[in-house]
Amino acid sequence: MSSDNPQAVDEAFRFFDQGEKGHLTHDEFIKMVQSLGETPTQEKLKELLGNLGKDQVERADCDKMLPDIREQRKSKKDVIDAFKVFDNRSDGHITVDNYRTMMGSLGEKLPMSEVQLAIDKALEVAPGETDGQTAIVYETYVDWMMGPDAK
Repeated sequence: MSSDNPQAVDEAFRFFDQGEKGHLTHDEFIKMVQSLGETPTQEKLKELLGNLGKDQVERADCDKMLPDIREQRKSKKDVIDAFKVFDNRSDGHITVDNYRTMMGSLGEKLPMSEVQLAIDKALEVAPGETDGQTAIVYETYVDWMMGPDAK
């Protein structure tokens, strides 16, 4: 799914509109945005939702906020390059320990519970091993995370 496709946005909105209320809570909106493969910062989301001035997000509000969200879109190359910094062996793998460090210390620092969820998902999608250590095949993981059509 892509936020560039209005039908995909409609489908995601309906999916996250629990109880068919015709609007999303802020949390539901954030989950919808993430499901569309967008990666805005929490700060940007708080800013946009704060500017909205209400506790619910209607479908038309999504159309107003998505261009600002898309501006923060990272390319697949940008994300892979970030992983390469932690690829000590230059073998296409990042150890779980290095991934934990990366997720817990760079950019938006995630709580350890969220870091562990990300590790679990990464190991499910792109398991690997390097020098006897559990690792993540990060290009496979990025492909899964961003979708096969991401640039």
